[in-house]
Amino acid sequence: MTVRWSLTTAGLAAGAALTALILSATPASASSTIKGFGSDTQFTDQSTVTDLTRCSNEFTGPVTADDGHGGIAARITDVSFGPCLSGTRVTANGLPWSLNLQQDSDYTISGFDVNITTAQGTCRYTGTVRGFMEFPGGVYTLTGLLTRQSAGCGGSAQVAVGDLTEVINPTG
Repeated sequence: MTVRWSLTTAGLAAGAALTALILSATPASASSTIKGFGSDTQFTDQSTVTDLTRCSNEFTGPVTADDGHGGIAARITDVSFGPCLSGTRVTANGLPWSLNLQQDSDYTISGFDVNITTAQGTCRYTGTVRGFMEFPGGVYTLTGLLTRQSAGCGGSAQVAVGDLTEVINPTG
């Protein structure tokens, strides 16, 4: 009876140890790249509440962490804006930017840094943007407030950035 109990106890202990090992293992990244795009990103002058410009946007970058439950961190290494409203241009600075995404919930992009060029000149704006799920499967909003980092371009001290439909999806 003692031997049987010891073998059973040892088997249970080994099973528990194996289960703990499996549960504590960091899941392998299911995604290797993040891709995003929006078709109507607005940059709005906060002092006059008028659009400085509107552009489409597209970004990509490597996934740096994937918790296996929808939590994804990525570095945005390639960003393009355009076409923009006639006579304006938006270009990305300070790459990589940091993306933290909770799929079908929300996301944050830290280090958002752009030059906005209009007829009055070029201003650099930085800040953090975020979004919330609009539809399951990778459709979010985009919103944020950017602060001017350069003077002499005639631009507002703050610019609101927004897009009602920003699509963000990890790919394998």
